[in-house]
Amino acid sequence: MLLIVVTLSTLVSLAHLAPHGCSHDGSEYRVNQIITIGCDECVCLPGHIKCPATLKCPRQCFYKGNRYDHGTKWYNDETCDNCECDDGSFTCINRECPDKCSVNGMNYDVGEKFKKDCEMCTCYGNDIIHCEEKDCPCFINNNIVFHNDVIELGRIVYRCMDGRMTEDEDNRVHGVLRYLTTAEIKELEMKLLEKEKREKLVAL
Repeated sequence: MLLIVVTLSTLVSLAHLAPHGCSHDGSEYRVNQIITIGCDECVCLPGHIKCPATLKCPRQCFYKGNRYDHGTKWYNDETCDNCECDDGSFTCINRECPDKCSVNGMNYDVGEKFKKDCEMCTCYGNDIIHCEEKDCPCFINNNIVFHNDVIELGRIVYRCMDGRMTEDEDNRVHGVLRYLTTAEIKELEMKLLEKEKREKLVAL
């Protein structure tokens, strides 16, 4: 009678040697297990799924609210992209629009004027825009702080630099200016409100 002893470490080693399966749509599959995707029978291989080269019923693509069949090619007028559907996945080749400008997700026609930050800009096509050179003010507690104006709180100087607040510690003239985060802007606003309250109490 042959006695085979299998230790826990041996089982762990065998588990590591076993080929990994694959996953699809949140489900796990063993190696060589058949997976039905659409109406095609695919097979699970270690780490990936292999489907027939010629699909019986490839999936459609959904792009910006529209449905496209497998193999369909289309042109997106808004972004000037050439797109193609391949079994549920679409690929688009991005191009510059000769008669449009794309800025922050918005498209503008040639000659159209639009506001960017505090500047008025004009679209010249091919994503080329020209904006008037203007430094934007900052807004603290709904008050306007003009470009290069400063707010002093103790040893810290806050400066408005083209629409964004910076911090200059210890009143250093040639120090590196650091832009404030949103949380730091809120903290600055609270400090200014507290300072304004103290000044009103002293005035009384």
